[in-house]
Amino acid sequence: MLEALDRWTAAIPARRLVEVPSIPHQEALIVGDTHADWPTSEYLAARFLLGAEPKARWVALGDYVDRTPPELPLGSLRNALYLLSLRAALPDRVLLLRGNHETQRRISGGMHALRDEAEELWGGPGVADRIEDLFDRLPLAARTESGAYLAHAGFPLDTNREWRAALEDDSDQLLLQVVWNDVEGSPACGHRGIEQTPIRRDNLEAFLDRSDTSVFLRGHDPDIAGRFLFDGRLLTVHSTRVFGWAGLTVATIPLGERMRRLEPRSLLRLSFPQIPGARRG
Repeated sequence: MLEALDRWTAAIPARRLVEVPSIPHQEALIVGDTHADWPTSEYLAARFLLGAEPKARWVALGDYVDRTPPELPLGSLRNALYLLSLRAALPDRVLLLRGNHETQRRISGGMHALRDEAEELWGGPGVADRIEDLFDRLPLAARTESGAYLAHAGFPLDTNREWRAALEDDSDQLLLQVVWNDVEGSPACGHRGIEQTPIRRDNLEAFLDRSDTSVFLRGHDPDIAGRFLFDGRLLTVHSTRVFGWAGLTVATIPLGERMRRLEPRSLLRLSFPQIPGARRG
């Protein structure tokens, strides 16, 4: 599987930003953090990508590994390989963005479930190294022609450069802004050990204007999952049983019509699928 993924990845350019074209009368499904919860990843793909409710696009916002639930042993490995394989099999429909857990080579969050699981199975870090090589080629952000900016946590805060140029900055500071930042007022804000300007109404609106977008969809923070902030211009979704109290939230956005703000119907609250082999009750 890794050899096939290596060949596929080598054939595509490494990009920081993906532009998602307009598709009349079609929608995209936006999936939040899945954190080793492969049953939920497979359930969402079966329902919204391969099943009776297909969406034109399926965008995952990062954090596919770490925090492996004890009831899902080797879950980081399985979730990562499943999602990467899904992306390779359906490159025109599936988009994976990087989260902070996919950038730990640069900015460590102190979690290493993927490496521990690889060590347990194969006695060394080789497989984890190869998966992280694939993570390094995933984009950081996406923009739809319908007016959505998509990223794991935040956006470039540098107002002195064109926003695409700022996104190409290879600095740790840029990574912190895009995959680590928090929203002002969230319980997580200021408690991750990272000092930077949080997302506020003013800097969000300024960025949306600069990027010719209207709304921002993100993951990263279960504390505000499912809440429409700043007059429906920002929505956080979270899609893992690791933070089951936050619920399973995903979003749908149009790809054909221009959005002004996110509507309540954009948010889907679903039930987590049963873990295969687990007993009910």
